[in-house]
Amino acid sequence: MQDMYITFTNHADPGAFWPKYDEETKVVMRLLDKHVRPVKDERRRNLTDFLNNVEVMKEFGRFG
Repeated sequence: MQDMYITFTNHADPGAFWPKYDEETKVVMRLLDKHVRPVKDERRRNLTDFLNNVEVMKEFGRFG
């Protein structure tokens, strides 16, 4: 993992296959120990979408 961070920082490339996130495929990277691989995002996004709400962002000092 450390090597991926260093490579990404220096070259804007993580040094491993890293697919671009797409709303249709919803593929994300799972970073566990030495096993880095793309997986289907099965998190319930509706439970975290509220974080993008303008009022919530203001509470955290991230907007406006």
